[in-house]
Amino acid sequence: MTPAIGFRLGTLQRRLFVLLAVTSVVTVVGVNLVWLPGALHDVSSARSELQLVAVRGVRDQIELFLADKEDALTAAARQFRAVLLGADLERMARVGQRFLQRELAFEEIGVFDVRGGWRYRLSRREVMTSESVTARPPVELVANGAGVIWGPVVTNDTSEPWVTLAAPLSSPAGQTFVVGLLNLKVLWSLTSELQLGQGGRAYIVDGRGGLIAADDASLVLKRLSFTDRSFVKRLLEDGRPNGVSGLYKNERGIEAMATGLRLDRVGWGVVVEHPRAVVAQAVERKLLFFVVLTLAGILVSAAIGRFLSKRVTRPLERLRLGVQRFGRGELDHRVPIETSDEIGELAQQFNQMATELGASHARLEERIREATRDLARRQREAEELARVARTLTEDLDVAQLADRVVQTVLDLFAVQSSVLWSRDPDGSLVVLGISGRARDGFKLGDVLPTGVSLAGRAVSQGRAVWTRDVFAEPGLRMTAAQTTRLQATGDRAVLCVPLAVKGETIGVLSLGDGSTREFTTEEVTLLQAFADQAAIVLQNANLYVESQTQRLQLTQILESTSDGVLFVGAGRRVQAANRHAGELLGCESIPLVGGDLGAILGHECTEASAAELLRTCDAGLAAGHAGDGHGAAGDLEMPDLKRVLHWETRTTSDAVDRTVGLTITLHDVTQEREIAQMKSDFVSFATHQLRTPLSGIKWMLELGVQEREVGEQAKSYMQDALGAARRLIQLVNDLLDVSRLESGRMKTAVQAVDLVGLTRTVLGDLKPQIDEKDHRLTVEVSEDVLDVFADPQLLRQVVLNLSSNAVKYSRRGGWITVRLTHDQEFVRWQIQDNGIGIPKESQRHLFEKFYRADNVVSLETDGTGLGLYLVRLIAEQMGGRVWCESEEGQGASFFFTAPRGQGGSRPGSPAGPPAA
Repeated sequence: MTPAIGFRLGTLQRRLFVLLAVTSVVTVVGVNLVWLPGALHDVSSARSELQLVAVRGVRDQIELFLADKEDALTAAARQFRAVLLGADLERMARVGQRFLQRELAFEEIGVFDVRGGWRYRLSRREVMTSESVTARPPVELVANGAGVIWGPVVTNDTSEPWVTLAAPLSSPAGQTFVVGLLNLKVLWSLTSELQLGQGGRAYIVDGRGGLIAADDASLVLKRLSFTDRSFVKRLLEDGRPNGVSGLYKNERGIEAMATGLRLDRVGWGVVVEHPRAVVAQAVERKLLFFVVLTLAGILVSAAIGRFLSKRVTRPLERLRLGVQRFGRGELDHRVPIETSDEIGELAQQFNQMATELGASHARLEERIREATRDLARRQREAEELARVARTLTEDLDVAQLADRVVQTVLDLFAVQSSVLWSRDPDGSLVVLGISGRARDGFKLGDVLPTGVSLAGRAVSQGRAVWTRDVFAEPGLRMTAAQTTRLQATGDRAVLCVPLAVKGETIGVLSLGDGSTREFTTEEVTLLQAFADQAAIVLQNANLYVESQTQRLQLTQILESTSDGVLFVGAGRRVQAANRHAGELLGCESIPLVGGDLGAILGHECTEASAAELLRTCDAGLAAGHAGDGHGAAGDLEMPDLKRVLHWETRTTSDAVDRTVGLTITLHDVTQEREIAQMKSDFVSFATHQLRTPLSGIKWMLELGVQEREVGEQAKSYMQDALGAARRLIQLVNDLLDVSRLESGRMKTAVQAVDLVGLTRTVLGDLKPQIDEKDHRLTVEVSEDVLDVFADPQLLRQVVLNLSSNAVKYSRRGGWITVRLTHDQEFVRWQIQDNGIGIPKESQRHLFEKFYRADNVVSLETDGTGLGLYLVRLIAEQMGGRVWCESEEGQGASFFFTAPRGQGGSRPGSPAGPPAA
């Protein structure tokens, strides 16, 4: 086609295109530009109105809540005024207690005289101290007749927002106010339960921009402040009756549209926001409609264009029919030239093209025949490579594989010699296989230093290298030994390719010929492909040998240990076991491998101990992932054999951390348990015998201290002896309790016990020690009464031991927090301190008998290591658990659980720490 014809045809195409484009744009854009801007404005306006309605609803709910709390405090003020007139402090306390019981949102109530300070104060959480009694409430107390006074919002040590309210007492109280501390946490449920739809949410800020309540309570606990948002500033400063609207990026990084109203009563702000993307979606729907309408216009334009194009292209139809015959291969056909215009010139060009295509077709057929011959050759090579690959995988013996590799190269390439080199870790090459005339110069085990000869060059460059004449190759480093070997084989032309697996060169495959020939690209590619297959096969063979060696070593290790080891797979089937496992289980005559674990344990083990191990196996096998590899432990009792086996389980995982089985280790602890029982019996007997004389010594020392004739120095000695006798008696009592609990002889009187009251009683007994060390004590309870099922004396011992430890192991001026919470079945008791903490390696031994952590020496405290052991025994006897969480130097938290006393029934299983 000539340039002139191409230009004319291009002009025709451009005219048709411009006609269609103008028709589409005029039809669609002209219609849609009329209504689209108004529709988009309506979407934004509707969203703002909906937000304003929502924020008014939220504001009204908050106003009702605040008004209710003001009325409650005002009513309390009237009651306190009546009490103050009678000066009855006991009635005043009853009024405060009833108020806190009725108004759960208030944390504190009190009566404050501006001139004389607090006249009465009651708090749910805070233990009243001299500082808290004299502290002035955080609110400006001015009796101006304006009603209830609201203070600023503050946060406590747990980041919960609180606000102080004050209601004035009328005369004769004078400058006296009833002050209440309101916990704004109740607003969280209001904001979180709002259904605003499409990603909407509501939040509340105080007069300083601090976050009070939101849909996500964690944002409040972070103490976020939105003072940096210009929208929040305008909301708190302007207080417009129709609200304030604006755009901003919220704390989650999301562009949001918001509307807010101010609470004039307290100066706070209420905001409702929606992601800007919600409005964008509505706009997108409008735009989608715009696009659909545009497409409709384009279709209309296409129909018009089709009509016009038919009129323009009708003369070309006859030319198209002639071209179709060209396409069917009728290259001798010629298109008739009927006109002298552009179409006639186009027909002439097609006739010229047909002549040229005839000649090109002949040349193409010749090239196809050549490509067919080359494809047949490649197919034969691929079939040969497949056959060789099957041959190589028939055996995993490295020596035999090496012989097959070099012999196959000799046959495949029709050369006179072939050598397979293996690369050592130091980079040198070692002869692994020889064939052909290479046997005249090489022998197995010959070493080629790093970088020597053409094989060394292939390793260093990481690619195939070859030469017509190895003795005339410029820059090739050769040793005398290598030169002698090549001269003996008669090789001149040499081709070497590296054997690589996962980018690492593990050897070299080389071939040689006696002539100075050139190696073709096809030969190089074929040898490299063969070398890649050989590298994988050799690597697999080496891995097989290594795995067999490791399997043999593992078998020898398992058979040499004195413990029994079993590997249990799916369905409790024993997949592997050593000889000692059968001996320990009394199943020497029964094959363990392939058997069911439950049937094997049922031969000699008690049903209860076997059931515990089977439950552990089922739980471990049911886990989809092995996790951190932690297992479980327990005992198997075998009464007929008079044997006790201690078992431990560990999950076994595959490469993707899926559990594939359990490894069970069995250890004979019969003798150890007998020794432990003898020790326990001896301790029980010795403590019983020591108790009576020690009581007599204590009694005599107490009488001696009371004698007037005894000198001061003697009294001092007797006081020291009396203290030592008391500690010895306490030690004896602890040992007796341990002995009774371990043997099950402890007599208990289980009943419903108020754990909150018991805790406060114990902490009251420890108050002298707490004050002596200047500790700050806080008690947090979820309810005023939390009953548990337990023996009250034993439960008191648990609380006393844990509380006294927190006092002893906290440095002077530290803080101690006690928390009591509950769930449906259990009450959880926690004590936390900022003392010396417990080292990680000591925590797993912490509740063992006579164990004390190494770092307690830093405080020079006395102890026997029995307290926490007693706590564990008592907690487990109650049906609960005890555990510790600590970091050395950062304090410690001790927990224990006990069954709740609701409904007179006990739960079935103890609660414990969260799963690791």
